[in-house]
Amino acid sequence: MGWAPPAVTGNIYFFYGTLCHAPLLEAVLGRAVGVEPAILDAHGVRWAEGHVFPLIVEDAGQQAAGIVVRGLGPVDVARLDFYEGGFAYRTRDLDVIAGGATVVARGYFPDPGHWTPGEVWDLGDWQARLGDTVVATARDFMAHFGSKPSTEVRARYGSMLVRGASRVRALSAAPTALRYRAHPEDVVVDAQREPYAKFFSVEETDLSYRRFDGTMSPKVTRAAFVS
Repeated sequence: MGWAPPAVTGNIYFFYGTLCHAPLLEAVLGRAVGVEPAILDAHGVRWAEGHVFPLIVEDAGQQAAGIVVRGLGPVDVARLDFYEGGFAYRTRDLDVIAGGATVVARGYFPDPGHWTPGEVWDLGDWQARLGDTVVATARDFMAHFGSKPSTEVRARYGSMLVRGASRVRALSAAPTALRYRAHPEDVVVDAQREPYAKFFSVEETDLSYRRFDGTMSPKVTRAAFVS
């Protein structure tokens, strides 16, 4: 039996953490959406101790700043549940302040006792240090949407982050002796598979690539050992 996303309802969501970063939200949803600033009273945002993402905690003296997204459809919500569910986050209804009014929105909260709250979390600090890497990793994570349970993908998240960081470094490194600087459109991916994924994984990709004469190659299959 194949995996299928759960049935979900509702179309207004409140995000307080990494999904306030527009490139990450777009990577998870697969599209850009409009957002509004929002506040959740009596809550604070903390780092998950030892991890690269935050969690929300009840705190009577604080306000959790975030965003509200309206008009999400079933596929949007299923993609969000896939991404957040992999980190043991579940939704609940919240009264948040957006646009000068109180609205009921769905927000993701960690399963009790799953993560330990750490220092106060700051979006700007996270964006500067980790934003690009997490976005690159999220694209790999979401590539498995509809084919694997998110908990199975999450089990490899540490090694996926290493790969994401490598991609970010590769983009920023200046070539010294190349006749041609490659661009993303120089590789066209037709299909991707992951026939094996435990501590390591093996990926197979059907692709074509731009050759030195400027033409595109025939479709080929390449395998990668990911550690």
